Amino acid sequence: MSLDIYNSLCKEIDELESTIMQIRDSIENYLKATDAFSGPSSRLKSMDYSADRVKGGNQKLSFAEAITQIANQQDILQEQLERLAQLKTIKHLYDKTYANNQSTIQARILYYRKVKGFTQRQTAEIVGYSERQVQRIEKSLKK
Repeated sequence: MSLDIYNSLCKEIDELESTIMQIRDSIENYLKATDAFSGPSSRLKSMDYSADRVKGGNQKLSFAEAITQIANQQDILQEQLERLAQLKTIKHLYDKTYANNQSTIQARILYYRKVKGFTQRQTAEIVGYSERQVQRIEKSLKK
């Protein structure tokens, strides 16, 4: 797997996590919209329980419609969470395989610094070199 493929995998994971947050926000908004059916608020002196519409935003949903939307969003959320788990498993396997199969110290340092985003100090600790040695190796890689 090349560095470009790995980076696109990471980008897809980030985008999927963002989508999951949006779906969770959407579910939360639908749940808030159904609060009108939970009973009278302490601010209100009375409530019309005969109304079957949920107040929220520019549109009004019936309670049944809101529950249906929540169920739909939860189904989508579950699919996205499963896909995220798959992608994270692939990324973990790639990380494990790539890090362990580096044939040279230069390749390992390049992997930890560029792919994993570790600092020189973290990289030095992992590969068992001094921070200064890691700096020298990186400098030779730039040439």
